Amino acid sequence: NNIKVYPNPSKGFINIQSENTLQTIKITNLLGDIIYTKLINAKESTIDISSHLPGAYIIYMQEKYKTPAIRKIILE
Repeated sequence: NNIKVYPNPSKGFINIQSENTLQTIKITNLLGDIIYTKLINAKESTIDISSHLPGAYIIYMQEKYKTPAIRKIILE
């Protein structure tokens, strides 16, 4: 799917752009703990996770009626 997640690695702000409308965004740590979730109903979003510890995180981006897109992001 055509979803861009940048910058990666990130200092805390993550930009998400999609050709289609995203319904939800969820971010988890590698243990599966949810650190961020949002209903957005938009094609673009900027997320601030700068308050979280540096490391690897997984972003799940859900479009309506589709399997979630998954990306790994590194927080510096």
